[in-house]
Amino acid sequence: MLKKLPLPFFIILLAGIALGLIMSFKAMMPYLYWGEMEKFIWYRSALPHVLNYLFWPVLVPFIYATFLKFKIGKEGSISDKLITVAISFAIPLLHEFITTFIYFMLLAGLDIVYFNESIWLQVKAAFPGVYIGRIVEFWIVYGLFAAFDYYKRLKNKQAELSRIESLNF
Repeated sequence: MLKKLPLPFFIILLAGIALGLIMSFKAMMPYLYWGEMEKFIWYRSALPHVLNYLFWPVLVPFIYATFLKFKIGKEGSISDKLITVAISFAIPLLHEFITTFIYFMLLAGLDIVYFNESIWLQVKAAFPGVYIGRIVEFWIVYGLFAAFDYYKRLKNKQAELSRIESLNF
């Protein structure tokens, strides 16, 4: 599956690392700006971004397989479109469950925070907004695959036209 990706997997992984670091830095910016770095708590503000964007490369091959198997354009059937939408809800849900589990296991392992009832209430309250963000991230990745596919088809058409033109002369 990794060989079929339009980009090498290590590029996707590097993009995940870069996005995690960029978003972590973005979360830190207000603290830097206001000179309140002592209030910045890295495991609350930065670590969730790092985990989020490091985990997407694990799921990218599944999103690409969805893109290849189930068409949502003109050529796609209604069932293909419904399956893709269902997958666009399932993969982000899986992402959120796994990264939340990893997050709290890391915090417990580092002896920082232990999962308890009050944290469960916070996770439950944050879930809808975070989950919607994961769905948007899914569709961004899916859209990138669509853009790569469009570019590849355009280049193939241009090559075919050039070949035909060279035969006419």
